[in-house]
Amino acid sequence: MILVATVLSVPVSLFMVAQVDVQNVGKAAPQEAALPVSPTKHRPAHCPDARRGVAWYRERAAMWRAKMGRPAQPGRKPRNCADARYLANVWRVRAKVGRREYAEWWQRMTNDAVLSIRYVFGEYAVQALAVAWCESRLSRHAHNGQYLGLFQMGSSERRIFGHGETFYAQAVAAHRYFVSSGRDWSPWSCKP
Repeated sequence: MILVATVLSVPVSLFMVAQVDVQNVGKAAPQEAALPVSPTKHRPAHCPDARRGVAWYRERAAMWRAKMGRPAQPGRKPRNCADARYLANVWRVRAKVGRREYAEWWQRMTNDAVLSIRYVFGEYAVQALAVAWCESRLSRHAHNGQYLGLFQMGSSERRIFGHGETFYAQAVAAHRYFVSSGRDWSPWSCKP
């Protein structure tokens, strides 16, 4: 390599120093290593926003499914930025559908005695259904003196364990009472 000074035409005192490879004069310049190019103009190559979107929407979809007692849907990691944006959109739609399904499920749950009791009591659901049928014929508006609702709970029990207008609220209150009594049906006159 030889350093050659080139005089600029403007002021005489300014010089521009350039490196010239005397052995390779006339040959094409060697290619420099290309810098990684972003897939889009304004997004970095690792696209953290899209990846965060995938994670957030995947969590929301799993949350709505878990509230209904369903397992989370399987997923995969994004392979690149375009795939991350695609998966974020897929999980966004799944989360939206999950929320709508949950709203419909909740509507059915609060308006159906059998579904509410099965959901709240779990493994004791068959026994709870037998007690509720005997106590109120699965009517949330049943009353017998001070005893009201699906499980015919008295005023002091309703004050302690709660009560509500929906099948679900009444089943939750009865389950609290059931658990506090040692998971047996001794507080009720009807037994499974």
